[in-house]
Amino acid sequence: MTGQIFISYRREESRWSARSLYDRLSAHFDRKQIFMDIDAISLGDDFVKAIEKTVAECDVLIAVIGAHWLTSTNEQDVRRLDNPEDFVRREIATALKRDIRVIPVLVDGALMPRPSELPDDLKPLVRRNALRISDTGFDDDCRRLVAAIEQVMDKTASKQDERERKAPPERQVQPPPDSPLLPSKRKLLWALPTFVICLVVGAGIYFVSRHSEPTPTKPEVAVQPSVKPTAPVPVETPNPATIATPSVAAASSPMSTSEQIPNPELAYVGKEAYVANGQQWVRYNLKVVNWSAYPQYLFTAAPQLPPCGNNHNASRTWVDIYDATSGTKIYGFCGFGSANELRQLWFAVAAGGNPPASVYVELKDRLMQQKYKSNAVAVRDHS
Repeated sequence: MTGQIFISYRREESRWSARSLYDRLSAHFDRKQIFMDIDAISLGDDFVKAIEKTVAECDVLIAVIGAHWLTSTNEQDVRRLDNPEDFVRREIATALKRDIRVIPVLVDGALMPRPSELPDDLKPLVRRNALRISDTGFDDDCRRLVAAIEQVMDKTASKQDERERKAPPERQVQPPPDSPLLPSKRKLLWALPTFVICLVVGAGIYFVSRHSEPTPTKPEVAVQPSVKPTAPVPVETPNPATIATPSVAAASSPMSTSEQIPNPELAYVGKEAYVANGQQWVRYNLKVVNWSAYPQYLFTAAPQLPPCGNNHNASRTWVDIYDATSGTKIYGFCGFGSANELRQLWFAVAAGGNPPASVYVELKDRLMQQKYKSNAVAVRDHS
């Protein structure tokens, strides 16, 4: 598939829901098809132009609507959606104006807004069929979303094929007689005198050679080869045991043997509470402090390696979070596209539940079969 998916969300309230959605979609689609936020915009690019261009080129826009999406305000206590320059409003309005498929995704118990609550350029949003995603039915809800996106992609591909079939064939235009692509009569006239001159000179040479005295030639003396044998040149045959065969894994990796990949330095960032379908949750945030020490190629797509679910372009390096006491895996990420995403690790526990006393992360370079284990950090509200 070559279609593009744009995830529109408000960072202040739905970044973790959007991230979970991104992880699930990247397990099915190539993550290069998914545009999520400013991390995908190159440094120095015009943010507004990049957003509008990307939205205009996408086939599906997923509008993540959280509990405070409609009422979120800025520093001046003005509702964000009332600002025409608000990025979320601009993204959705651009897609609606271009008749791009917009799928509202309701998270954290949000309800679909009414037309009277939206600015004019967002009013068509209420006519789009919404999908409610809950924590209890997250897997089934995401499967429905993937199926809907695939349906849009298939229709887009069919329309493109139809346009290519109906396109008229290119006409082969013959150049006119006087075109420089064909030899002109003037060139033929120039070539005729040259041909006559060559003919006269050749005839003169032939006539002179017929009437001249033949010059006796000196007989050739045959040279006998030397009968003295030459000494054979010794040839050394290399020992197969001494021939070094390069490692296949090393040859396929840009990492030099002198490059040292450090173990991750993990830090506990904090926790935050959120509500999903009336249920209280606590999200525990982590980050790898030395994330910039990891080269970009560790997080490139690796289609030659085993897939992550249905995603055959999963990242070369996977990141897993473990309970430091029991060694049990808590959560994992297989769709990271850059080392920058190591700053946004997390796991969630239902409110009232007991989180692990400490955790660590492990980076697994699947190509080189190397693992990089972090230090353990304490989860501070563990009881």
